[in-house]
Amino acid sequence: MENSAVNSFVVTADAVAPVTNAINSALSTLIPIGLGIMGTMIAVSLIKRVIYTFL
Repeated sequence: MENSAVNSFVVTADAVAPVTNAINSALSTLIPIGLGIMGTMIAVSLIKRVIYTFL
């Protein structure tokens, strides 16, 4: 009887490199945009509070 073995899939740095590059480029784009949107929303809420305080 012949012993057949299944080769396991080996994850190498070269195989994962495109995924990590895609994630890094997406994060480097989305983080400044997200911070800008969050800052705008906080500024609008603070301005509304200041205006309603003096009315």
